[in-house]
Amino acid sequence: MMFLRSLVLLIVALAKDVTAEKCTNHYPGFEDPNCYYKMYWADAVNVLQDLSQFKALYIKYHSCVWSAYGSGEEDNGNCGEDGGEDYWYMGRTQCFRANAAYSLYGVTKDSKYNPSVWKSKCNKWTYINSFFTTYGAEIVSDAVGFYDDYGTSICSSNGNYSTTMGCSAGKFVKDNFKGTWCNGQYYFNTTDTLDDYNHAMENNQCTKVWDSSQYSKNNRNLQEEEHSSDEAQGDYEGYGSPAEKILYFSRACNIRQYPDECPDPHGLKEYYTKMLEKASGWSMAYA
Repeated sequence: MMFLRSLVLLIVALAKDVTAEKCTNHYPGFEDPNCYYKMYWADAVNVLQDLSQFKALYIKYHSCVWSAYGSGEEDNGNCGEDGGEDYWYMGRTQCFRANAAYSLYGVTKDSKYNPSVWKSKCNKWTYINSFFTTYGAEIVSDAVGFYDDYGTSICSSNGNYSTTMGCSAGKFVKDNFKGTWCNGQYYFNTTDTLDDYNHAMENNQCTKVWDSSQYSKNNRNLQEEEHSSDEAQGDYEGYGSPAEKILYFSRACNIRQYPDECPDPHGLKEYYTKMLEKASGWSMAYA
């Protein structure tokens, strides 16, 4: 009861009328009621469009998640057409790979709170939303400056078996699969627990990825621009800040579809989801 009361007070305190890109409506037939909360941004692209509003952005890494790979708008080339993990357009199979689950925090330029007095800059007052990367965990690891030969979502095949980075109990591992497509249904064995890679990722508990005094917003039309196959291969050198590199290849995660993997460190993700369900009249599990 005390937690619920505190959460309601927090939401009320964060509420503020805004008309920024964060309020772009993604839901036909009703408006996203959460857009009027000061620190809520619906998806990664909305944060990117509003980068100029932020003094700083931080990410908190949570876990490895085996989730959809790519933009979902094109055939990513190495997932096969045999049914597999999730049926996709025209019988093709949606790729799944080892992505990074993380929560995003921010301090806006008009913030009345002084971050220097907080024990951590990643707290319930600065929480924005939670995300999965969409082109592998290396989107995070490369952007924050560490590299690992095994920390890649690329699927390599020798004919009968294929290899890529996988997930085990929220940790990254190197896995072998039967067949040529690194299909999770045909997992064969784990060959490496990637301890160094996991340790490096877990060190990102409140890593600054945007500082308005160091970076300027990259001038791109993010609403119209699509993720190309070149970008899927990591060709995003044009993005100056770690925030742009990470967020451009991320999507807000769905706590109904991934209740154990979608981070909700402050209970706000659940609250925002319930608000959407109340407004729409249907479960976000089917969104």
